[in-house]
Order: sequence, then C-alpha cells, then structure tokens
Amino acid sequence: MTLWHLIWCSFGSKRDIRFLTNLPGASERLRVFTADLENPDSFAAAIEGCAGVFHVAHPIDYRNEVPEETITNKCIRAALGILKACVESKSVRRVVYTSSVSTVMFNDEAEGGAVLDEGWWSDVDI
Repeated sequence: MTLWHLIWCSFGSKRDIRFLTNLPGASERLRVFTADLENPDSFAAAIEGCAGVFHVAHPIDYRNEVPEETITNKCIRAALGILKACVESKSVRRVVYTSSVSTVMFNDEAEGGAVLDEGWWSDVDI
C-alpha cells in the first residue's frame, strides 16, 4: 500500500483541506503534517521515509505588501531546507520541484477561457 505525506504550510490560513482528507482511502494512506517555511527543520519528520518529494508551492504576496527580496530569500531558504531534509532522510530518491500557477496566471493578453500553459508565462516586468 502506498502511503502519501502531505505537508501543510498554511501561511496563517485555516483553509479547509477536507477535500483531500475525505478522499477514498485517505484515512489509511494520507498523513498530514504541518510545517513552517521559516523553520526548514520542521519538514524533516514528514520527509523521513519518503521515496519521492514533490515541492509544489511557495508563498505568493498578491498584494505586494512584502518586498520581493524578502519573499525570494524566504523561498530560497525554504527550498534549500527541504532539499537538505531530503538528503538527510537517506530514503528520498527523487525530488520534483514545480513552479507556481502564478507563473502563467498574470498576463494581460489572456482572455476569458484561454488555456493557461507554458505559452502564457507572466510578464517579467510585473
């Protein structure tokens, strides 16, 4: 039986994740961990014993309230901490690091109903 670990970084949000925990078999096969990007060591327990890690999100400041340099440094420290935990686990064989939907989301040329894919990268000047 495959076991899945979900690391939940709520960024202060109490967002409901029942859409995941209510999936068939989730009570037996899904473990939810809480981690903090400010504390990369908090990822170690969830990563321990995993064969693969999908790193799929970082915090996005849609309101531009935090300097870009601050967010960038936070994301770099977190990614390096997660990669370090993967190396130290001795069990992780693969790490998949993905981009965020925001990479393709903000483009003035996109019209309603447009398929947003790699052809719609964000304007670098935004």
